[in-house]
Amino acid sequence: MQQRLSTSSSSNLVLYFHFLPLFTLKNFEYFLFLDVLRNLRFLRTKNFLNVLASPFDCVIKGSSKKAFFISLFIGVVYQSFLMIESFSDYLLEYDKQRTTLIDKNKEGIFSTIGYISLYFFGESICYELKRILNNREAKNDHLAVSKKCGFTLLVFSIIFFIFTHLNSAYIQDVSRRICNLSFIFYTSFLVFYPKD
Repeated sequence: MQQRLSTSSSSNLVLYFHFLPLFTLKNFEYFLFLDVLRNLRFLRTKNFLNVLASPFDCVIKGSSKKAFFISLFIGVVYQSFLMIESFSDYLLEYDKQRTTLIDKNKEGIFSTIGYISLYFFGESICYELKRILNNREAKNDHLAVSKKCGFTLLVFSIIFFIFTHLNSAYIQDVSRRICNLSFIFYTSFLVFYPKD
């Protein structure tokens, strides 16, 4: 409980800095570009992830397998809701007037579920690498530890590559706006490749 409160209080300061530009621009009647609003929504979504993911920490308790399967479960359940045509159309429509708070922020609100799944995939990788690095038998053999970490990352990369292509081909194309399961696997796969 104390961890949730500290996570919440540390996220509040960052959250205030994300609402401040929106409040300032609205009150002084500056023209808000759509990209500015999208960036603010995305940043608010990221801030809520720590708070929303903290109840699962008591279940995961540093286990990479538990984090992986919780992430997969959340992602599959969310994807099953996205497969409902009316729900998917509601999230992706542009033409309708956005009048309510939920309508104005629907991508950010509902994609949070997908980002929580992505967060737990990242945690599962980190917990597995931490387990390898903290192994007492291999502490002195740095080359063996490096090989084991590299092999683990390669296995995760292959798994996410296969899942990305299967989901894109048979379920739904990659969509960042709704953070569907294909996007979650695709983003997890891209983590393993260095940027140019």
